Amino acid sequence: MERSVQWVIIIAAAALTVGGFVALALGTNSGDQVATDDDSTAAPSSTTSIVPSVTTAPPSTTTTIRPAEGADGFPDASTTGPTSAQLDEREPEKVEEEGAIIEGVEINGQLTITADNVTVRNARINTDGAYGILVDEVDGITIEDVEIIGHGTDCSAGIAPFGTWTARRVDVSNCEDGVKMAGGQQLHDSYVHDLAAGESTHNDAVQITHGEGSVISGNRLIAPSQNAAIMLSSNFGPVANWMIADNWLEGGTYTVYVREQGHGDPRAITLRANQWQPDSWQYGPYDIDGDGVTLEDNQGF
Repeated sequence: MERSVQWVIIIAAAALTVGGFVALALGTNSGDQVATDDDSTAAPSSTTSIVPSVTTAPPSTTTTIRPAEGADGFPDASTTGPTSAQLDEREPEKVEEEGAIIEGVEINGQLTITADNVTVRNARINTDGAYGILVDEVDGITIEDVEIIGHGTDCSAGIAPFGTWTARRVDVSNCEDGVKMAGGQQLHDSYVHDLAAGESTHNDAVQITHGEGSVISGNRLIAPSQNAAIMLSSNFGPVANWMIADNWLEGGTYTVYVREQGHGDPRAITLRANQWQPDSWQYGPYDIDGDGVTLEDNQGF
């Protein structure tokens, strides 16, 4: 063989060998499988391919989508109380920070608020105290979407009659009285029911014994056979300038009591567009002292 031909063969073989090493080196560094023309002889890959999975989150089970009002247009268990099924459990609390927000919790004990402008929302309170929520002579408290469950007649009321507050969509049960109110307080769109009655109890869904300038509107207020769905009496001071409108009122010896009890007849009390549950009272739909009450567009009696 001629020398020139031999050099051509040698150079070609060397090129193939170098190319093979280069291909192998590149494949090893990149982690990619090197393709071959002969699939039957290609080494199986020892690398497991991990494909990112895309998971669609299931619909949330923690938030209750609830109607704006009950089936008959008044609040009930479906429209009041916490909006979440999952709440973080806590022991009794005393809120001392102004502007604090308490939400998404289940409190096993009385909640006491001693600072202004506190908000309590989306919560359940299983109280073992005299009250579910005690607003201790502070102002600007907001209570929304809260359920308060008492422990029988030792629970005086779900909400105490102190300070100034606005409560909306609150569900109260198993206290002697539902909500005690005084001046500068508002109760809206709430449900008071199944109060703790005993032989000597005088149960009121809402009880007022003093105070001026408050509102009770859009609630369902149910009292046992004793006392009233709403009682206004001047035991501890004058009672004046109350708007009571668009409520469902049920039960009691008289469903609404208005009493002079030492500080004059309650005055400037308006009962407007309320619905009495017909014949739910023991003696009558209302019993009113004095002439300070205006009855307008009420139904059911």
